[in-house]
Amino acid sequence: YVAELLLGVETDTQDMTGKVLTRRDVCVTREQLEMTCREFTGVYSQIPPMYSALKVNGRKLCDLAREGKEVERRPRQVTIMELELLNVELPVVKLRVKCSKGTYIRTLCADIGERLGCGGTMKSLRRTMASGFTLDDAVTLEALQEAKETGRIEAFVRPVDSVFEDLPGLCVKEEGLALLENGNLINPALVRNPALVSDEKICVRQGWVRFYRPDGSFAGIYVYDGVREMYRPVKMFL
Repeated sequence: YVAELLLGVETDTQDMTGKVLTRRDVCVTREQLEMTCREFTGVYSQIPPMYSALKVNGRKLCDLAREGKEVERRPRQVTIMELELLNVELPVVKLRVKCSKGTYIRTLCADIGERLGCGGTMKSLRRTMASGFTLDDAVTLEALQEAKETGRIEAFVRPVDSVFEDLPGLCVKEEGLALLENGNLINPALVRNPALVSDEKICVRQGWVRFYRPDGSFAGIYVYDGVREMYRPVKMFL
């Protein structure tokens, strides 16, 4: 993400759509900002905002917030892999954030502002990468509509397994195809690794893997079950 943090302002939603709760003077240096970014890099406990879709006792927090209610939220461990200071034009600070799933960037902005002692809220947010796809891969709705009308829509369609390119890939042998098609457990003896010359040893015996049919077409995501010593299905894409 690339986010703009407005220092000196706190809102009830932690972004500019909310009601302003406090305004304070901003007297921070770039060195203080860089130090604070380093302090938030890594694992930290983040309290989810009230204006979020998380549920407590079956109700969304945002619905409770609109009713003027605030409930206790448990902190969640999130990971900030990278937190880079891109630009400083006080009271606005531009940040680049690479984070784990479940991280609220507006809460990160509010937490940074609180740590600096002046408060802060998220002014703007732009997602620049997700699951390996970047803005360079993005296509406008207008371009898609034009492609559809001119019969070129297939040029923009990515294969399903491109979303899982970071996972290792395995193929079933012909005798295991029926098991794969029905989403059954698969014995490693029925699997070959396309990256290996020999089928005698399958290296992938942990975590998620992509599974392919003998003809090379994608079938689904499996995970190695160490207890049963078999691959079991996570999600089939038939």
